[in-house]
Amino acid sequence: MLALLLSSVCFVCFFLCFAYELHKLRIKPKTYVCIAMLLALPAWDIHSIVFAFEIHFIIFYEIAKLFTIWWKGGKTRVLAIGALSLLLAGAWVGYGFYNMKHIVRREYVIQSEKQLNHNYTIAVLSDLHYPTTMNKQELAELVQQIHREQADIVLLCGDIVDEYTSMKKREEVFSLLEGLCTKSDVFYVFGNHDTGQYSFQNAISKEELRSLIEAHHIRVLEDEVACVDDKLCLVGRDDYRIHNRKSVATLLSMMPDNCYKIVVDHQPRELEKSAELKVDLHISGHTHAGQLFPLYYIFECFHLNELNYGKETIAQMEAINTSGAGGWGFAIRSDHHSEYVILKLQSTSASNR
Repeated sequence: MLALLLSSVCFVCFFLCFAYELHKLRIKPKTYVCIAMLLALPAWDIHSIVFAFEIHFIIFYEIAKLFTIWWKGGKTRVLAIGALSLLLAGAWVGYGFYNMKHIVRREYVIQSEKQLNHNYTIAVLSDLHYPTTMNKQELAELVQQIHREQADIVLLCGDIVDEYTSMKKREEVFSLLEGLCTKSDVFYVFGNHDTGQYSFQNAISKEELRSLIEAHHIRVLEDEVACVDDKLCLVGRDDYRIHNRKSVATLLSMMPDNCYKIVVDHQPRELEKSAELKVDLHISGHTHAGQLFPLYYIFECFHLNELNYGKETIAQMEAINTSGAGGWGFAIRSDHHSEYVILKLQSTSASNR
């Protein structure tokens, strides 16, 4: 439903924008209306590269108009600005496509004074939105790359699939991710897109999706606690949109007081509260680090998320937000990079030396 609404709004906006500019070329009304409608058609597929290209074309076109407001060239001005905008949009979308596909390895070293049974390697993978930005072969290569890290724990932080993922593709992605289970304990928390709630075509109940995921030996944590051993425990939170989800305090009460406490939440929410409750590490995704320039800077300016990207220390707690290995909508990332995260958790306790 959300996608249909977005497509409808974009189609109307595209049509009006193109029709307004085309009429300046002094062509017949029927002709420019038909051309404008054809140019607006990509709005009905907001996952297409053509749609992304047209958005950027319109943005560059409008910016160029502002900088050439003094130019009274009429038809010549429209054609010149149009040609420049085509070049800029093509270059920008080309860069964004490469940047989305080029997944980097991001490593953080986390040190704790708490006693651990050993040092841990934790892999974090989030926001694939499969198959929007990658195909089966590319995902298989990513899984192999993470597999070579020999992580003790793999955390799948939600939105691995979304409202455009068919049942066949859901089976495909979790079948491939199952390969991580041979060397690692793999855990999953739900995101806001996983069940396809924004679509009436590919929606799936949370119970059905959970059964599918667990059939591939991936453990789902839905407001649940999992202790890897007696020194390290995970809290997997239900997504923030679930208003009756259990509190952090309730979940923490289910684990030993002196263990190393990790909260995994798709969205970076309630960070201050988690820090107050002596959580050691908070891990999240969801933000995509903006994905499209300049969204990250807008999010930062208006404090739209508690943590938009990267690592932040809150009291004694380390909070990490990943930009994710994919993106929503289309395979374009013009802000930050696609990534998977490797955490090296090390104890500085004398008993661990």
